[in-house]
Amino acid sequence: MDMLPMRENLEPLLEALKNKDRNAAVEWSRTEQWATLEQLIAASSPPPSRPGSVAATDTSPARTGPKWPCPFCTFINDAEVQTCAMCNLPRSRT
Repeated sequence: MDMLPMRENLEPLLEALKNKDRNAAVEWSRTEQWATLEQLIAASSPPPSRPGSVAATDTSPARTGPKWPCPFCTFINDAEVQTCAMCNLPRSRT
């Protein structure tokens, strides 16, 4: 299985960038390969948040109090929890 399925299609763009050939890069940006690359990036990235949007507003309370490291997985947990949020093992009292 090819780990870089678009490698051949990216070569003209990479060559344009290497040679600082703006016209070739702009020409490549008008291809179907560019559209495919944009779709792949959009599908693997979270949507950008805009100022004032729901995604940009953090409504969760800030947790700056004491923490404890899980002795099993080393995840740093909030002091008030008695089991690790990551591995679900109980807090050691030793």
